[in-house]
Amino acid sequence: MLDLLLEMKPKIMELPTSIRQAECTVQRFFLLLWPLFNLAEAGDYARAKNLTERFISLLCDESDFSLKIKVDCLIQLYNSVHTNTGIKASAFVRLVQICH
Repeated sequence: MLDLLLEMKPKIMELPTSIRQAECTVQRFFLLLWPLFNLAEAGDYARAKNLTERFISLLCDESDFSLKIKVDCLIQLYNSVHTNTGIKASAFVRLVQICH
């Protein structure tokens, strides 16, 4: 399912940032996405980490979203990953990088 969502990259990048514009904002999309990484991590950690990093890159590297939007989404990821793993660390590292 996460691979299928990555194929929808152009649609993800078109999501609005304000709830006034639509019910599904980019922040809500990423908030709802993160628990899927917890499920994926339970089955195949390496694959889940790779997919997480691809979504983080989609959010941070390939978008015109504001810094606030990126920070909000990364903090949501950090808080929603329930274990102290590389996935959580990846979110923290990227958060520091974009804020730097």
